Amino acid sequence: MAAAFSLAGLLRLRSLREADAAGRLFTAHEKTQRANQRLEKFRVQAAQSEAPQGPPESLLAVAAARSSSRSMLDELRAYAEQASSDQQQAEWDYRSARQDVKVVEKLQARHDQRLAHERLAAEQAALDEAGQQRSLREEGLS
Repeated sequence: MAAAFSLAGLLRLRSLREADAAGRLFTAHEKTQRANQRLEKFRVQAAQSEAPQGPPESLLAVAAARSSSRSMLDELRAYAEQASSDQQQAEWDYRSARQDVKVVEKLQARHDQRLAHERLAAEQAALDEAGQQRSLREEGLS
């Protein structure tokens, strides 16, 4: 009977970690896209605002609104930068998890090749033995 791959449990564990890392990467990518879309939408809206006109009181209100908008823009930028940083970390985590899986997959491939080689060697030995017995029988009959 062929020996089971002794690291099968480790391969399953690393595959699960890879799948988890892939999920986190997807989530981080979506978060980054949403943050960048919100930032761009805010920039477009800010660019479309018209120059203020009217009494001085309304100019003060417009100045306060712009100050608030700048503050909001800074917060959006910080959020987008954090989302991008999280995405980079998730990409690194995924690449690391994928590399861990590849290492064990290569070991499994070597294990499978060794088993196949042993199986073929055993088959060849059985064929050689059968051939020798036949030769001996034929020599005995002659």
